[in-house]
Amino acid sequence: MKLNHIGYVVSNLKQSADIFEASFDYKIDSNEIVDENQDVTVQFLSHESFPRIELITPNSATSPVQNALKKGGGINHLCYEVNNIFEEIKILESKSFRLISKPVPGAGHNNKLVCFLYCIKIGLIELVEKG
Repeated sequence: MKLNHIGYVVSNLKQSADIFEASFDYKIDSNEIVDENQDVTVQFLSHESFPRIELITPNSATSPVQNALKKGGGINHLCYEVNNIFEEIKILESKSFRLISKPVPGAGHNNKLVCFLYCIKIGLIELVEKG
């Protein structure tokens, strides 16, 4: 597994991107992407030395990230690239991770399969299948 990005839940993509640009020299490297499967809009930022950032904002009151935003937002998950998402799910489930959302095409990842898992001692992670 390789770290792909760090996901942040934010209330406003532009304002948050501006903060990352001004504070840490991040650069916006994607348009705003509506992900209907996740009920969110995301935008990616990159840096020559730091991990990629995914800014995430809910699209509705029923979005899976709405509760995180109500609690103040911030770091939501770490995303890892994997060769075979189904095999990695099996491995992680055997290590006390619980599958939160089954693999679906991720709009922010060129429709590569993504899923979310949770471990009480680690928190939320996302897997994205290389391809």
